Amino acid sequence: DVNNKDEIIFFTNKCQLYFAKISDFELSKASEIGIYVPNKLKFDDDEKPVFMKINPNLDENQNIIFVFENGKAVRVPASQYATQGSRKKLKKAFSDASPIVGVVWEGKDDEYILVINSESKAILIRPSLIPIKTTRTSVGTTIFAMNLKKKQKIVSINIL
Repeated sequence: DVNNKDEIIFFTNKCQLYFAKISDFELSKASEIGIYVPNKLKFDDDEKPVFMKINPNLDENQNIIFVFENGKAVRVPASQYATQGSRKKLKKAFSDASPIVGVVWEGKDDEYILVINSESKAILIRPSLIPIKTTRTSVGTTIFAMNLKKKQKIVSINIL
């Protein structure tokens, strides 16, 4: 459940972060398809959302984890995304050195991230083991213990 004063953020595949309020979106009936978010927030061409969070807590006690195709991941304090004023778009929200596979808002201590590569091999990682970097555009550290060969890449992540 949300109300009109709640905030929402979107990370996209073009390394950008969009801020909006729920009140920016018109009310719709259950029978309607809904509102196309990229049009409403004026995404760039070929830009797609990869993660959404309602009422994000942007303080230093919260972390956001970015997992990339090249087998690297980075954990960034959410406070790095706090902005002054009513900014709608933040460029260079994370590294563009490799395409993004997924974003995780670090939650409970008992969560794990299941990382799967293109050869259907997987590894289970505790988020707290991913080093924290204070720079938003850090390329991260290698988390997939098996060396990825030239044609292999990370294809998906799941939260367990």
